[in-house]
Amino acid sequence: MRSSQIVQTNCQRISRLNVADTADATKKTANRSVASRLGNIVLYRYGYRSWQAGDGSIFPLEMLLGLNNSATPALVDWIGRHIVTAGSNQAAVIELLRTDCGVTMGVKRLRQCTQQLSQSMEEFRQEHQVDVLLEALQKASSSSGSRKPVLAVGRDGITLREYAHSAFQVATTATVSVYDRQGKRLITVYLAHPPELGQTTMDRILTNLLTELLERYLGPLPRLAYITDSGSNETGYFQKVLRRMPHPRTGKRLEWTRVADYYHASERIWTMAEVLFGKGTQEANAWARRMLKLLKKPSGPSRVLHSAANLSTAGSANRRSSPKRRRRSIEQLTAIFRRERKLCVTATSGQCIFRWEVA
Repeated sequence: MRSSQIVQTNCQRISRLNVADTADATKKTANRSVASRLGNIVLYRYGYRSWQAGDGSIFPLEMLLGLNNSATPALVDWIGRHIVTAGSNQAAVIELLRTDCGVTMGVKRLRQCTQQLSQSMEEFRQEHQVDVLLEALQKASSSSGSRKPVLAVGRDGITLREYAHSAFQVATTATVSVYDRQGKRLITVYLAHPPELGQTTMDRILTNLLTELLERYLGPLPRLAYITDSGSNETGYFQKVLRRMPHPRTGKRLEWTRVADYYHASERIWTMAEVLFGKGTQEANAWARRMLKLLKKPSGPSRVLHSAANLSTAGSANRRSSPKRRRRSIEQLTAIFRRERKLCVTATSGQCIFRWEVA
């Protein structure tokens, strides 16, 4: 379906060409490196060059066939499916191309194919994602169980190295998941964007997706959850966008439950333990494990903060660091954890076990 739409788009592009501005070649030329699911094939086609200086030649037959960097639409579809498989990478896909399809392709060409595929599919992405989320919401609404269906939005950053200038930048990812009345995850759709200052593009993409989803969904409103760590971009999106977002049809402000995932909250506890007792000490390990269990209980985050404060003031803290530095570290950690104390969630793969607390 998508390949036919790409070919149709190319036909429209060709129909807009001004034949008077082109000069056809006198004989066919061969493209001997057309990659397909059956290996490399040779394609004979006529080339057309423009009378105007600076314009390159065009090959209408390749445009009609929908070739992507001399790769057939079927092969590009195959590449797209394998490149997004969990645990996959460029080297693995290149090896699969060689063994399964008999095609030798380098990293540069592979990236060009995936980039053009992404650009061509972008105009269909949001509509398709909304369709599958709507289907999952309807299924969750009709499911049996004691819980309310959940629409969970997640967001995080990925640190990437930019080798040209030896710098590190943060790309962004987002997920939208639907859970049924038994807490079972039905579907998850994924979003991603390269590093960008302020991550405004991801804000726009995610907001447009949620707005269209809520506008098209006519059933009972599910529980809305936003699950992230306490990073600046993730927190800023909640404060500036989700917290103020109205329902696209009724205009009523939506009620979002803001939660911080248990993994990141537990990282704070281990850091506190190292500051209080020293890194790798028996006391630090014992206190951290005790606090991790306590964190899952009612009022657990507040009890963790009280324990850390008592140890710090009682003089039981790590004495290998200066009191001033130790006090400053504890204050910074407790300030971060205090913001998260109402935002704790425990989750297992495929099951959603929430302790809902409105922030």
